[in-house]
Order: sequence, then structure tokens, then C-alpha cells
Amino acid sequence: MNLRNLLFLLALTMISGCGCTDDVTLDYQLTDFEKSLIPFDSDTEVEFITDGQVIIKALNTEKTIEIMDLNFSDDESCMSTLIEIHENELIFENEGKQFGYRVAKNHGNSSNIGATDGIISYCAEETTTENLEERLTNISTDGFEFNNVIVLNSIDNSTFIVCKANRGIEFIKNSDVSYLKRVE
Repeated sequence: MNLRNLLFLLALTMISGCGCTDDVTLDYQLTDFEKSLIPFDSDTEVEFITDGQVIIKALNTEKTIEIMDLNFSDDESCMSTLIEIHENELIFENEGKQFGYRVAKNHGNSSNIGATDGIISYCAEETTTENLEERLTNISTDGFEFNNVIVLNSIDNSTFIVCKANRGIEFIKNSDVSYLKRVE
């Protein structure tokens, strides 16, 4: 075999051996309901009332939307996993409080919802469902009734946040038993 044939075989092997054996994209998008949990397309001022009946103003920031590629590829595969993430912040500027709020799909199409105030993290129990609408519940606290909501508990269950579709964060229960309730 001469050098020319050897180079031809080497080039052919390199060309046919490179690339993807499968080109798969898994695209996990939020449902319409899940998107409605953070409904703010622009900065929106809202009011909350404290347990002391004081009205305080807060700002729901415009939600950010991200499509993240988890890229679980290896040398033999071009599999791409895309997940959708919606986030915003609820800022109580005069109170010095700020909550990050997030709804996302995970690898495997399970849904995730959570919040944090920078110190405490809040999450829904067992979010291995493909649709957060299955997590809706009713809750009664501090003389208020909340129907068709998702409750986010702190890790130690000392505090919680109530979230509602098309409204976002509705109620925040603090560890000192004080609360903030969104005003209609």
C-alpha cells in the first residue's frame, strides 16, 4: 500500500469517525401554569400588609427567562438537554428585604419552584412532578384562607411563603411569627 492510499484511508476514517452518532435535543419547557407563577412582564409595584396592619410597598421585578443547555454530551453523542427557567425578585426596599423567586424545569422534565431571601431557602415538598399544578393546595394561616396555592417551606419549617398563579408571592410568614400579606 502506498502512502497516497494510506493517507486516503486515514482521511476517510477521520471524516466518517467524527461527529455525532445521534443528534437528540430534549426540550423541557415550563407549562402555561408554571409560567403564570411569575407573571411579571415588567417591574410591578405591589403592596403588602404586615401583621401590625401597616401597608408597605414592594417591587416585583420583570421576570427573566432563560433556556439553559445542560449539555450532557460525550464524544459519541450530541445529546442536548434544554430547560426553561423563569426568575424574578420581590424587593421590600424600605424593609431591607429581598426575595429571589424561581420556577424551572429540571433534567428529566420534573419541575422545581423555590425562593430565597439570601439567608433562608424555601422550596415545595417533593417536586418530582412534571407539572407544578399537581402541587396546588389550600392553606389557612393567621386568619387568611389561600386556595389553589403552592407553599414553599424553609428547610427547618420555621417559615414559609405562599405563591399563587398570576400573582406570584402572596404571603410570607416569618420565623418570629410576623407576616406580610399581599394586598389585593
